[in-house]
Amino acid sequence: MPTLPLIVNGTVTGADDTYKVSARNQTQDTTCTGDINSSGAYLIDLNNCGWTIGDIIYVKAYKTNKIIVSSFTITQTMSDEGNYALDLTIRDVREQSFWTIYNLLTDNKPDAFTDINNSDEVTWNVNSSFADNTPSFPQIEIKPIEINHTFIDLSNAQQDNMITSEIMFWSVLKYKKGRIDNGRGSVVDTLMDNQKILEFSGMYFDTPDFIEDSNVDELELGDQTYNIATQIYHYKWRP
Repeated sequence: MPTLPLIVNGTVTGADDTYKVSARNQTQDTTCTGDINSSGAYLIDLNNCGWTIGDIIYVKAYKTNKIIVSSFTITQTMSDEGNYALDLTIRDVREQSFWTIYNLLTDNKPDAFTDINNSDEVTWNVNSSFADNTPSFPQIEIKPIEINHTFIDLSNAQQDNMITSEIMFWSVLKYKKGRIDNGRGSVVDTLMDNQKILEFSGMYFDTPDFIEDSNVDELELGDQTYNIATQIYHYKWRP
């Protein structure tokens, strides 16, 4: 581990000194905190997390129902300069939760496969809405996040916020229903394998029943018939 500091610093737009900032070294499974002032300027010394070149670092600023999380990989240049500038903009929990899931699934798509009618490689697509103009299948559609805010004491001083994420799977009939199950299994594995990233982003599985699976059904749209299924994930929000 390097002994010289590596300072991550910048401005968190929309934040002040009532916010907190922290970093997570995903590679080494360590966390550390930093400082932020009334103007949103912050700094974190990654030496308090431990680091080396190639480590993946997540940085977040947060307060109550506001949060931003961003990530980067440590390079030789960062090590040589001892500094990395990273400006951030605060998001609502709903928006940040969506992008946390979207980025994880985009970076960890289900395995590609060979088309049953030819030798073409077929890859999965991850979308924020059903791509009906120029659709490509199979595809994973991540629905907008739903949040249920519940006060859990009489003074309304504490909230227990529940996050619901619905993920829809689309495929065409020729790929059979098993293709949907391949996609669903991959998504479950990705989210569970990256549980610590989700938790760093404030999303904790609402166990034991944190996932709901639907049947694989057929749906006709225009002159096309699709195999479809949904998964619904339940999280508790804890900043």
